[in-house]
Amino acid sequence: MEVAASFTYDAFNRVINHVSDLGAFALTYLGETDQITSRALANSALATSWSYLPNSGDRRLAGIGNAGLSAGQFSNFAFMTTSENFITSVDETSDAATAYPSALTQAATYNNLNQLTDLSGQSFSYDTNGNLLGDGQRIYS
Repeated sequence: MEVAASFTYDAFNRVINHVSDLGAFALTYLGETDQITSRALANSALATSWSYLPNSGDRRLAGIGNAGLSAGQFSNFAFMTTSENFITSVDETSDAATAYPSALTQAATYNNLNQLTDLSGQSFSYDTNGNLLGDGQRIYS
């Protein structure tokens, strides 16, 4: 089955409209940068927006806002970062309580190629090219 998609670009060669089987989306950017500030589904309230620190903060990501299909549906995330761009905290607000999985500690082992070889007793194997061959539950070829 072939999926058709079309794209419209602005003068800076950035996608500003994308139409596919999922719908028609409009995108906007921060000035002349490639940093997306919004993506919205046409004829609906469904949208995501991104906010950034000013130039003095190297225009690092400051927040992400999501609006749902129904009025009042939202989730917002505010990021606190270091000058090296490490996220130090995330503040989340939402129209509904957020469900998180219970806290869990897992033990991970890596080989000298930094490939995960064991995760809490689940073995991972790789071929000589670094491709994952098995994850303890499935065999890949």
